[in-house]
Amino acid sequence: MKVIAITGGIASGKSTVRQWLEKHNIATIDTDKIAKQLVKKDMPALKTITDAFNGQRLLNPQGELDRIALRQLIFNDPKAKQTLEAILHPLIRQKTQQKLEHLASENNQIVAIEIPLLTETGVPSYVDEVWVIECLQTSQIKRAMERGLNEEEVQKIIKAQATAKQRRAIANVVINSDVALQQMYNQLQELTKNR
Repeated sequence: MKVIAITGGIASGKSTVRQWLEKHNIATIDTDKIAKQLVKKDMPALKTITDAFNGQRLLNPQGELDRIALRQLIFNDPKAKQTLEAILHPLIRQKTQQKLEHLASENNQIVAIEIPLLTETGVPSYVDEVWVIECLQTSQIKRAMERGLNEEEVQKIIKAQATAKQRRAIANVVINSDVALQQMYNQLQELTKNR
């Protein structure tokens, strides 16, 4: 089974690529989704996080993670970001490996995993190929703002993430998401045809 990691900066088009692959019967794993499940109300990881940031108000009145408060904390405090990643990343990798084992048992030929912070965290041994999705920074800002972030937040996120050059250094394939969608889909068709 071939494992492809899809990565790129915020709002670069990673999910669009993963969703296209899904529609074309390629098994996919979304590590952001895994991360969200890990921090659901009453999950052990959520307690670990709230304990690690003792005194910080990270839960809403319903006892769920306040994502906005957490985002503000980690983007204003690099140590907090490292603490959060040290808690979540090993758990995300563990869950991803479990999902990969399950998908291998179903005889999938290819699995694509969307891993936003792949460059920052290192390529796991189970990944065979890295696809980097990239676009102009202006496109990232515009797309992220359409999702409800303000420009300052987006700029902070971009600064905290790996550079395009760093991502390209680990890439087997680079996909430009600034082109027309159909053009990008044609490239994906070519890429998957030969795998």
